[in-house]
Parts: sequence; C-alpha cells; structure tokens
Amino acid sequence: MIYLKSPEKRIFSRISRKMSKGEMTRKNKKQEGGKKKSSKKGKKGTRKLSPALKAWNEKVMKIYREMKAKNKDTKLMDAMKEAKRRS
Repeated sequence: MIYLKSPEKRIFSRISRKMSKGEMTRKNKKQEGGKKKSSKKGKKGTRKLSPALKAWNEKVMKIYREMKAKNKDTKLMDAMKEAKRRS
C-alpha cells in the first residue's frame, strides 16, 4: 500500500483500487446529476429564413455576381458593404 500525504487521499486510493474505472464514472455521474441521453432522435430540419433575410441574401448575391464579373478578386464582404451602401 502506498501512503499518501493526507488521509483523504489514502482513503480514495483504497477505494479506487477496489472499484473498476467504469463503476467510478457511473457513480460520479449519479452524484453530479448527470444528464440522461434521450432515446428519441428527431429529424434534422432545414432552417427557414424570414422574408427580410431572404431578400437581403438575394440582394447581396446579385451585387456579388455583378462585382465578380468586373473584378475577379472581389470578396463577399465587399459585396455586403456595397449592398449596405445601396440600401
């Protein structure tokens, strides 16, 4: 037996040798109130955008395509700034 400095550690070392690793984790989860995994899994749905966001995205992409036709180095951020300026 290895003697550690404090008596709490000594007790814990005895317990940990007696219990398997799986038992310790289960016990700890019960004490901490671990979450249970739900057995039902719902379908992953698609996110619906509001009409205002949809309109904004279409406007930005239209401007982006226009700018990209003129300059190949154009970035989407440039198109967003331009769309903001035009509104």
